Amino acid sequence: MSDILSAISIVLAIIIAFLDKTSKKVEFFNKNEKPSEDQKVRIAEIQGEFRKTFLFATLPLFIFDTVFCYLLFPGTISIIKKSSFNIWIFDLTTTLYIVIFVCIFITFVLSLLQNISIIKRRYEIFKNNP
Repeated sequence: MSDILSAISIVLAIIIAFLDKTSKKVEFFNKNEKPSEDQKVRIAEIQGEFRKTFLFATLPLFIFDTVFCYLLFPGTISIIKKSSFNIWIFDLTTTLYIVIFVCIFITFVLSLLQNISIIKRRYEIFKNNP
């Protein structure tokens, strides 16, 4: 169990670093002002930025988080079913497994919110220009 825990914690660190990078990209995309209709070149640039941000940053992170949560969810549920709540005497490995799952679930929710915000922003900017 400790080997699995070590591997999962390394993957969690990678996910968090990637989440930080994607959040900066999404924040930059969301700060862009809506260009006017006569700025065709700027509209094309923003569309390219959107595609790159969505297809190569936020969507892969969301898919990876979804798969990772799906893989860890049964183990977490079985640990919760077997264990009893005791503040003074507890198994550190299983407790860390649950804490890491909660952290990964939080990154899943954050990446979902990023995808929703970037899609919403894309709709606001390009509803007249597909």
